[in-house]
Parts: sequence; C-alpha cells; structure tokens
Amino acid sequence: MLAAALTVTGIAAGTAFADESAVAEFYSGKTVRFVVGTRVGSGGDTYARLIADHIGKHIPGNPNVIVENMPAAGGLVQANWMYNQADRDGTVVGLTRESIPFEPILLGDASKAEFKLDELIWLSSPNMFPNVAISWHTSDVKTVGDLLENELIVGGIGQTGSTNDAYVLRNLLGFKYRVINGYPGPSEIDLAVENGELEGRATAGWTGLSTRHADWLRDGKINILYQTGAVKYPRIPDDVPSLMDFAKTDEQRAILELKYGSNAVGFPFFFPPEVPQERVDAVRKAFEATYADPEFIKAAEAQHVDVFPVSHQEMEAVYKKAYESPQELRDKLAELSKPPAD
Repeated sequence: MLAAALTVTGIAAGTAFADESAVAEFYSGKTVRFVVGTRVGSGGDTYARLIADHIGKHIPGNPNVIVENMPAAGGLVQANWMYNQADRDGTVVGLTRESIPFEPILLGDASKAEFKLDELIWLSSPNMFPNVAISWHTSDVKTVGDLLENELIVGGIGQTGSTNDAYVLRNLLGFKYRVINGYPGPSEIDLAVENGELEGRATAGWTGLSTRHADWLRDGKINILYQTGAVKYPRIPDDVPSLMDFAKTDEQRAILELKYGSNAVGFPFFFPPEVPQERVDAVRKAFEATYADPEFIKAAEAQHVDVFPVSHQEMEAVYKKAYESPQELRDKLAELSKPPAD
C-alpha cells in the first residue's frame, strides 16, 4: 500500500511538473493583454496597471503583460467582446466593472449582455468594491437625509453603475437623484462635478477617490453621504452611514443586498470560456503570488491602493447566490432600475 501511495504521489507530482512545464513553454515569449472595461485612471484601471507591472514574473514562462482599455457602454462592450471574440488561449485577461456581471439581473429583459456568466472563468479580484455616494461641498445636499428633501444632480454612464444606483434608490427609498446620462466614464463625471456641471455622484469607488482625488477628501471638497454594501469598509470613516440602515422593510433590505452584492466581488479579472485548465490554474496562482510580492506591496502602498484579495471561489459564490435569488425579487429590482417617469 505504501509503495502504491508513493507511486500515485510521484505520478501526481510528475503531472503537475509536466503541466507547469507546458504552461511555461506556451507563455514564454508571449504577451498577455489585460483588457479593461473602464477608462484610464479609473479604480479598475489603476489595479490592472499595478498588477500588470508585477504578475509577469509569477506566470510560468514570464510573459510580457500590457494593459488596454475598452470602456464603451460603461464596460458592457468589453464584457461582450471577451465572451464572443477574445482569444481563448490564456493570453487575454478581462477586467470588468463590478456591476457588469449583474447586468442581466439589474435590467432584466432590457439587458444588452451577450455573455453567459457561468461560462466566463473567474480568476481573482484585488479588492472588494468599496462604494460611496458624494455631493460637492457647494450642494444643498450635505447628508443622506438631505437627499429626501433636495434634488442632487449626478452623472451617469451607460445603464448600470451610477445610473442604475440613482434610479433604484430614487424609486426604492425616495432619494431625489436627477441623472444626466451619457458621460464616457468616471473621470469625465468627476471633471463635471468640479466644474459645477454636476453636483455629485450616486456611485463613487473609494479606491478612485483616495487615489485620484485625495485632495477632495483632505480639503473637504465633498460630502460623503453613505457607503453601500452589507459590510462596512475599514478605510471609510466610521461616521459615514451604511445605506442598509435606510431600508425600512425586509423586502427593501433584500433588494439592496441583491443590488449591492457586486460590491463583494470588487474588480473581477476573468478569462473568456474554454481556456485550458492548466493555464487557468497557473494564472490564478500568479495573482496570489503577486499579492504577496514585496515589490507589489510596496508599489501599492506608494499609490495608496488597498489590497484585500477576493478569491475566484468567493466571486463564484456571490454570483451563484445572486443568480439563484427568487425571480420575484429579481423582477422587482429590474422594475426599480427603470428611469423615473418624471
């Protein structure tokens, strides 16, 4: 029995070595493309470029890693392209916005998603998506309570993200958001807020605020109205209320939990379908090794970027829970996602 066990162990080790050797042979001399569904300077783009600078040495064969941006339609074009057109050999890695995998749930029949979520291959996320609502310091809306009395003009991107947040919270909780839609990305919305064209954002990633707009936080240029998600993020000040506190019924809370389940996923990196499993395993391990790399940690700290990794198993569990939620609840959320009649 011992001899048999040693033989099986030896075969397994040999197989693993053979797989790694084959992966190294494949990636050697190649370029891996990180295709990001947001614009340059966004929170996701920041993570993609930071990781791209370090992950190549942790992938067998040490390929070159570059970053490309495909932000059209709020990132939906990128997700559809990854599913339908991206090379399926392990040389193209997608990074989508946290809300895109939830688009079919958020929008129901109005969704323009062309991907099948359970066929995408989830790799890793460097952080959950800590999300807040903000108003500019000159706005009449200083607190979340003011949103029930005063209108806040915010910018929108596509159908999901900040646009969807504003619609759902206006329809569900009575927050007086007015959305000016059609902005290309978060950077353009931020510029419009600074210029007085807009008064705030219904969705603003904490990572983006703390990296791109540290002066907004430091100099009191914005009011942080609330944070979303079922769990408070440790870097956000303790006095910022949780959106969950404003749910008045069990149904409202269930809707908010379904709507903001995407926050727990954060910044999801993924492969298109059909990538060989040995390459999937190798790249997942490379993400883990990158997060533990002292040079990566030092670079993240220098850029004031938080890293609280989310595993592919945790990501898959969040998606599974959302897509197995009661149809009645999903239909209600899709209805709440429609623009207000006025």
